[in-house]
Amino acid sequence: MSSIDLFLLGFLNKKSISAYNLAKFVEENHLNQMIKISTPAIYKNLINLKEKGYLVSKSIKSGNMSEKMVYDITEKGKKYFRLLMEEQSQKDFSIYFDFNSFIINLDQMNKKEAEELLNNFKKVLVQKKILYSDYKNKFKDVPFAGKSIIKQLNDVNNLIIEWLDEQKREHNNK
Repeated sequence: MSSIDLFLLGFLNKKSISAYNLAKFVEENHLNQMIKISTPAIYKNLINLKEKGYLVSKSIKSGNMSEKMVYDITEKGKKYFRLLMEEQSQKDFSIYFDFNSFIINLDQMNKKEAEELLNNFKKVLVQKKILYSDYKNKFKDVPFAGKSIIKQLNDVNNLIIEWLDEQKREHNNK
């Protein structure tokens, strides 16, 4: 099951859109900060979903603009979307943080280097805290699901900051 497929089908369940406009929407609304999705993945997965019969596309030309493919979800796609939603609701999951490979290797650094690296990492987390705070203000009119994800990211980020501060204290005391 692809979380990208689930996102795409859910989006197309609400409205038809071209791959370009969908990728633009994801970027402008910082959705790639909330779910793991990229522009190439959007194009690739839309094509795969169409080949499987979950989507149809039609070519649209407006004015002097070049033609673009607009995607719509099929009845088969709607059934697949519901199946993916059901699977996701029952799926066991793991939480992985890319920064864990950094944490695992901190012991290879001397105390001063490790402290500097941890301070760098904290700066990144603080920048994310500011970003998520901006999201709360910028996207205050989004539906419940969007607000919920923004809150989730903010809460997890704050928890990681607290955890990092504790790790820095422990590292300084060793």
